[in-house]
Amino acid sequence: ELIRSKVELPPEENISWGSEEFTSNPYHRERLIVKTSQGHMVRSKSEAIIGSALESYQLPYRYECALQIGNKNYFPDFTIKDPKTGEIIIWEHFGMMDDPEYSSNAKNKISMYLDSGYYPLKNIIFTYETKEMPLDAKMVNELIMMRFIW
Repeated sequence: ELIRSKVELPPEENISWGSEEFTSNPYHRERLIVKTSQGHMVRSKSEAIIGSALESYQLPYRYECALQIGNKNYFPDFTIKDPKTGEIIIWEHFGMMDDPEYSSNAKNKISMYLDSGYYPLKNIIFTYETKEMPLDAKMVNELIMMRFIW
């Protein structure tokens, strides 16, 4: 079992960053139906697992915060501010990878991120699941430990 350790939040701005106003995804707000452990509304149980894990480590995040790449706005699932460095890290969860259309769209989105200078575990985290292989909470915690704690 992983030992949960809290991240030290040095500058005061890291503490408030996650709760400051930001432009969020305006589309399909009615699909925000699952709560994280701290009551933030997200679209799926898997996103609630990720959000709750981020909350348990006191990592400040914004859910579906607008991110401009080129001249287009994207809304990554989680935008996290690394408390140690102040860097912004994106977390995209792809939850229906066994659906061919969804999978194709995910592949295009991943390519767009990579082409725009986002690199796995440096400034973006990708997680995936299918019906046969659901998101694993232990793996989410290990990713958080690997990227933010160690």
